[in-house]
Amino acid sequence: MSTEPETESGQESANRPRLATVEIGDWPGLGGTVGFDVGERITVLVGRNGAGKSLIMEGLSAAAQSIVFGIDATLPPKQFQCSVLDANRSKFTYEFKIDDETEDNEPLERNGKPSRTSTWSESCQINGTGNYLWTMSGAQLVIAGKPPRYFGYNEGLVANAASRTRRIADMPDQAQQLADLFKGLDSVGAGIPRGSVSRQSVLLHRIKIGGRWHWEAVVAPENPTNALALKILRMHLAVGLDDSGTFEEFVELIRELEIARNVNIHRYDDQAKDKVSYAAVYFDDVNIGLCSDGTQRIAQIIAQLLSPRTRCLLIEEPETAVHPSLLARLIAILESYSHDRQIIIATHSPQIVDWCKPEDLRLVERIKGQTRVRKLDENELGRVHSYLTHDGTLSDYVYRQSSE
Repeated sequence: MSTEPETESGQESANRPRLATVEIGDWPGLGGTVGFDVGERITVLVGRNGAGKSLIMEGLSAAAQSIVFGIDATLPPKQFQCSVLDANRSKFTYEFKIDDETEDNEPLERNGKPSRTSTWSESCQINGTGNYLWTMSGAQLVIAGKPPRYFGYNEGLVANAASRTRRIADMPDQAQQLADLFKGLDSVGAGIPRGSVSRQSVLLHRIKIGGRWHWEAVVAPENPTNALALKILRMHLAVGLDDSGTFEEFVELIRELEIARNVNIHRYDDQAKDKVSYAAVYFDDVNIGLCSDGTQRIAQIIAQLLSPRTRCLLIEEPETAVHPSLLARLIAILESYSHDRQIIIATHSPQIVDWCKPEDLRLVERIKGQTRVRKLDENELGRVHSYLTHDGTLSDYVYRQSSE
């Protein structure tokens, strides 16, 4: 099978808005505002332990959650800005800020998170024009050419665009583009799904919640391995998917990676419990909970990569528990799928650094207590190309520089 994704045509893929830059401000641990250019397809963050790679990925993910679901969804950075390249190759800039203080400067928190009385401000403008498409501050929304209106303190216009039931009718197209982009910003964290938990079979069951049937793990549904099994089952059932072929595509990629010949879903009913449905995911004849760390890790990345909603995928240390030859095959798949989605990788792997183009590399450094991210400058790129021609690999150059 070809690793080229079949979910969209090339033209549809080209029409997707893409992140051009991001800037994260007031996020604990970074020591200040951190910004960087995002590659059109691939961006690789590399730096020493403690430089701030994971903080950047976590901050970006938290910002996306808050943009789409409001500030009660998660504790986000207090400031965030991004520029987006739309289908016409023009840029617009979006920004939000959070003020969670009262007029008396008393912090307003509920269970450690900003309360509903925290204020959310946001704005969006077309680059180079100085004209704002919309602004929102103090629960007042102003769309260009429209009178001000009351909106709400804890979410913005993009969150409204992401809603299926309460969207306003006259919002700019850019609000919907941002909603689709940040709804589709997904992440695969560092480490292995199993974590420190011992190997145990994963069993899923179908239960009724609020009058509707749902599948979830019988034990510890929040465990990443159990969540992975549920994601694979949902692909098999085509739950929430426009394309019912996603599961077959997942199986083909698992075969191509040579970690299993087949992926099977075993389903059965418990006659003693009024036919409650159960299911389990098997890689060949092994329950997914008993599979190796590397198999689970690869399956986790592939399952998220194939999600039809994914627009930008953050992957931390994909090399964890993965053999170099298997990592090489995974890299080839990431490369082919990056044509219709952006992939941002944080890594310590020389193999991944060697795979990426020098222009897609971002050096993450800790300077005087503050995280900084930068591209290789023109002089460095010249030296890199010379080094690659005569001396060695990109990873040799990068890690030699960081040790000097």
